[in-house]
Amino acid sequence: MTRYSEAQHFLSRAVAINPRDAKSRALLQTTVLVQALDPFDPRLSIQEKSLRTACAFESAMGRLKDCADKLTARPGKTPVDIGLVSQYAQGLKLARQASPRALLRNPDAIVSTMDFVFQAEAAAAKACGPATGADWALEVLGEHHRGAS
Repeated sequence: MTRYSEAQHFLSRAVAINPRDAKSRALLQTTVLVQALDPFDPRLSIQEKSLRTACAFESAMGRLKDCADKLTARPGKTPVDIGLVSQYAQGLKLARQASPRALLRNPDAIVSTMDFVFQAEAAAAKACGPATGADWALEVLGEHHRGAS
């Protein structure tokens, strides 16, 4: 339902009551990461939006590279493998526009850069399995923003 602040409050209480509840702890961590990574929060300055977008881009590119490296070790290329390599090549072309300084100069590029991030995370998940940490939080954000558009 994308009510992350509210979820964080209740999950924090759940973890405080039962520190051994691994599921609540994992959900809390994801909720905190989603809020920390989301560049679309209207309360943020353009500087913070640019920085968050650049960090998300770097995270997605790292995931694509790690996933592509795993896939190149396998014999035979599948359409998913080829798509992942293509996605990484597209990211290399976007890298210059995805720096914090470039995004600050051209804030309109935040949306297209985040669209790439969401597509890259989805492609990596399809090719290499579920993400963890920040990459998982970016997948959650991507699901939310795809549903909103």
